[in-house]
Amino acid sequence: MNKIKTVNLLTLVVLLMGAFSVASAQQRMSAPELKSRQPLPSVVVLSGAYNMSVDAQQVSAGEVDVTSGYTVGWTWSGQTSGDLSGFMFLSVNYAAAEVIEAGDRKPNARKVIGGSWSKLIFIDDAYVGTISGQIVAGDVVWDSKAQQSVMNLELVADAGTDLFLGTSGTGTFSGMIDVSNEVPFMSGTLNLNY
Repeated sequence: MNKIKTVNLLTLVVLLMGAFSVASAQQRMSAPELKSRQPLPSVVVLSGAYNMSVDAQQVSAGEVDVTSGYTVGWTWSGQTSGDLSGFMFLSVNYAAAEVIEAGDRKPNARKVIGGSWSKLIFIDDAYVGTISGQIVAGDVVWDSKAQQSVMNLELVADAGTDLFLGTSGTGTFSGMIDVSNEVPFMSGTLNLNY
């Protein structure tokens, strides 16, 4: 029940933030220009590389499909800083222990089989839009005690709202996860290319 309330709250926050938009003229902007205090354009065409640091907490450990062994909806939420400051949400689906050869298993590695991500963007502390997309590949490799892991994801950026309508590109996410605390924590780097 708490998972449903959390997901509903996150959805409500995204919808409310999406209700705000700003108007001006269309132009191409780089990361430093996005931070200016000049009037914002009605559409921002992202162009180039954008790099951000991410600090996130686990929202849900996901649900295991007993038939396939897949875990779906392993969800993270956190703040980003750098070129496009704001918040990021990840929902990762991954397979059971990876089969390497003829039944041998690599018990500490999980292949990422999909998921989604979204990135809320703020300029001068005001919400201006969201970019989002799909997780297309990746892996999660745990240490021998299953307390810490490294997650690497390949992303497609194929949607945008408000200022970022029509944006598309690719990206990567790399993060270190620590589940030894009461609330699992992740720190990482998000790189987007438009």
